[in-house]
Amino acid sequence: MTILAPLLPAIPLAQLTLGAWGALGACLALTLPPLFSHFVHPYLHMRHEDAVNAAPPVTAWLLQRWYFRAMARNHYMHHRYVASNFNLVLGGDLLRGKYRVSSPADIAEMQRLGLCTD
Repeated sequence: MTILAPLLPAIPLAQLTLGAWGALGACLALTLPPLFSHFVHPYLHMRHEDAVNAAPPVTAWLLQRWYFRAMARNHYMHHRYVASNFNLVLGGDLLRGKYRVSSPADIAEMQRLGLCTD
């Protein structure tokens, strides 16, 4: 609950400005970054195969999906170039002007480390 606490003031504001369905959609979108940070982030620091084997079943299933493999690549770029790719929600860095595209050398290093590059 503490990872979601900063979002609590947004709920009544979203309800007032967007209505019930808009507030529900906003709440779902606003919970993604802290949930990804808490439940997925630790596995982004592992070889993909090791992460899938170590993660709980639901997280392991998610880690095998396209979106989460792309998130792992994006997160690797953040550690390689710390001024970019902060977001665990794809597209967030593009909107903030902080997205960095992987070069062929970055892809080769990811493959060497056992990260997904597809």
